[in-house]
Amino acid sequence: MNGTTNQLFETIRKITAVLDGYSRLDRQLEVVMRIGKLSQETGEVHEALAGAIGQNPRKGLDPEGWTKVQKELCDVIFTALVALETVSEDAEAMFAERLAYIADRTLSLA
Repeated sequence: MNGTTNQLFETIRKITAVLDGYSRLDRQLEVVMRIGKLSQETGEVHEALAGAIGQNPRKGLDPEGWTKVQKELCDVIFTALVALETVSEDAEAMFAERLAYIADRTLSLA
């Protein structure tokens, strides 16, 4: 993987280590909570999307609009990467392997 990806995963490893240091849960429960946090984060994407399109008439359009949706999508990605780092021996290699698989499958359609 390239330098940017290496830097991304180095940062994810550091974040995961900090979170590990603060956790008072046993390892198995911590894994469950980190994977479950993805549901919370995806809910926040949906909430931001509702604001971006003005779905709730009481609230109207969110002035942050699609920028907020983008930020929440990033939070989902970061949360997923921390969860992957938590359950994987080598999250970076797993990510690269999976990306290659998805790219091959999708790009072969073109």
